[in-house]
Amino acid sequence: MNGREQAEEKIIDFLKSDERVAIVTGTHMFEKHKLVVRVLDENLQNAKILFKTSNMRMAAHFLNNDNPMKTGRPYKGENCTFFVDTVNKKTWDKHGNINIAIIYPLKPVSDNKIRKEIIENLFDFHGIQKLFLVSSQDTLDLTWAASINTKIVYDSLEDDPEYHQRVIDDIASKGFKRL
Repeated sequence: MNGREQAEEKIIDFLKSDERVAIVTGTHMFEKHKLVVRVLDENLQNAKILFKTSNMRMAAHFLNNDNPMKTGRPYKGENCTFFVDTVNKKTWDKHGNINIAIIYPLKPVSDNKIRKEIIENLFDFHGIQKLFLVSSQDTLDLTWAASINTKIVYDSLEDDPEYHQRVIDDIASKGFKRL
């Protein structure tokens, strides 16, 4: 089963591992990034975490922040400090060294050139130790992620079996395969 507890355990195992990149997929479409953010904030102390998203307007929405968020500004979590930026280069490099990065959603990084440039910037310029690639909807081509060793799946089967099946059917109807 790929429920919440299993996903949390795999996130924690990944943090302890030598692996550098994990991909988080599953039928819990708009909950996966929240799970990653929560588990990191609960299990790490004083980490600097970058949340990279499609645009700044959506950053506040994705992180349940009532106010617009700005690049370079720290946002205090329970135990960690969060920063935000986007896939747009103009927003990069305003927050110094980062320990962990989360990219959500994955559709803006579907293009290989953009994805490679972002990942190189995160590891080479910011010196991150861990990267979480988190899908929102899995109705996109994720074959590029097949070589990633750490795959974390967070499905909605436990919470809503009918919803879970609708998402599985939607993925299949669009010709995509689950990782």
